[in-house]
Amino acid sequence: MGLHGDAKVILTIEDDQVRLTPIGHGVSRAKALYREHAKHLRTTDDFLSDRKAEAAADLGDAAAGEQERHVQ
Repeated sequence: MGLHGDAKVILTIEDDQVRLTPIGHGVSRAKALYREHAKHLRTTDDFLSDRKAEAAADLGDAAAGEQERHVQ
């Protein structure tokens, strides 16, 4: 299984079977699925930058709505 030292595993019990899967296998599979389905490659920094911009826009929308209520 390629386990060494204090390797971490996922324990799955189904019916009468116990399955041990090294965590690295799940991570590798998740990365492969992402690469297969991602429309374009993005870095973590790209993602965080987009989320910050969206949060700022949401705060701006909320502030604008609050100002409209005070004016009326």
